[in-house]
Amino acid sequence: MKLRVNFPGLLLISLLLTAPAASAPMTILTQKDNGREITVPLGTVIQIELAAAGGAGYLWELADLNPEYFQLLKTETVSADKPGITGAPNVKRWQLQTKQRGQADLKFYYFRPWEGKDKALNRFYVIIHIS
Repeated sequence: MKLRVNFPGLLLISLLLTAPAASAPMTILTQKDNGREITVPLGTVIQIELAAAGGAGYLWELADLNPEYFQLLKTETVSADKPGITGAPNVKRWQLQTKQRGQADLKFYYFRPWEGKDKALNRFYVIIHIS
C-alpha cells in the first residue's frame, strides 16, 4: 500500500490551525494607555502602536515577552505621515494573541541601541488580565 501525502493541503491545515481566528477580538493600545491595567478575553489579539522619530536613532523594543501568555503574531513599522521620506516619523506595531488565562505584563523601551535600555527615553507598560 502506497501512502500519498497532499503537501499543499497539509500546509493549509497547518496555517489555519496556527493563525488567529478571523473572529478573534482585537484590542488596540497606544501611548495614551501607558500604565493601564486592562482585561481581555482569552484569544484576544492585542495590537500595540507606538510612535517613533524615524531619523533620531531611537527604536521601540518589546522586552521579556512571556510566551506562556502571549504569541507574537506580527511586528511591523509603518510610516506615520509621509511615506517614502527617510527619517520621517513612524509607528512601530506589534500584534500579540493571548494564549492562557491569568495576568501578565507587556513592557516596551524606546532607546538608542548603542546607548542601551538603561538610557531609555521613554517606556510603555501595561498589565493584561486574561479572562
